[in-house]
Amino acid sequence: MQTSSRISFESKCVCYISAIHKSNGEILGHKPCSGFFWRHNSVPHLITNRHCVTGKNALNKPVGAPPFFPTHLEIHYYRKRDSLGDGVSSFSGDAVEVKLWKDGEPDWLEHPRGTAIDLAAMSLGSPEPLSVECVNDRRQYDGWLIEAGADCFIVGFPEGLSGAKGTPIWKRGSIASEPDLDFNDLPLFLCDSATRLTFRQPSLWKSTWPFRSRGGAN
Repeated sequence: MQTSSRISFESKCVCYISAIHKSNGEILGHKPCSGFFWRHNSVPHLITNRHCVTGKNALNKPVGAPPFFPTHLEIHYYRKRDSLGDGVSSFSGDAVEVKLWKDGEPDWLEHPRGTAIDLAAMSLGSPEPLSVECVNDRRQYDGWLIEAGADCFIVGFPEGLSGAKGTPIWKRGSIASEPDLDFNDLPLFLCDSATRLTFRQPSLWKSTWPFRSRGGAN
């Protein structure tokens, strides 16, 4: 169903994911996850947790009990529609199912540091690119230099929870370590927020004041 409303750009970049285990075409189980879209070489990519596509933690051991190893992802997203002016655009909810493995090989990429970084990326360009909003489709984040102490928002679907019309949940937090310095020798920084473990997916986060741009203070 198509809807006309004013919702944030970041909300449209985030997607609800159902990680599914199938056998002989039958769904044997599913778990909720979150992700967001990033455009690379004009092709949209899904960014989500590695444990959402493998069911394994950083030690390559099963997450939770009983073990759950997904075979497919069902990605729920907002299809891009027309702009109606005054910040209002039309959009419609849609979903696509993708296989995680092809010929025994993963159809997704992980970080060069492997299991130590809980991230996975998957191209959504075949057979044709999804019509989605990607975080880097707009330039408002170009030049931003986030700093420790800056406010931010974590945007996603904790435990599958959503707002009206399937929109994501926004949770306020703050940058808790120096972004330019690796934490525990890993290319990451900390975000402090009163969340539960279920909000640890790589949800899109939006930084707010204070921040600096490469062109000076803002």
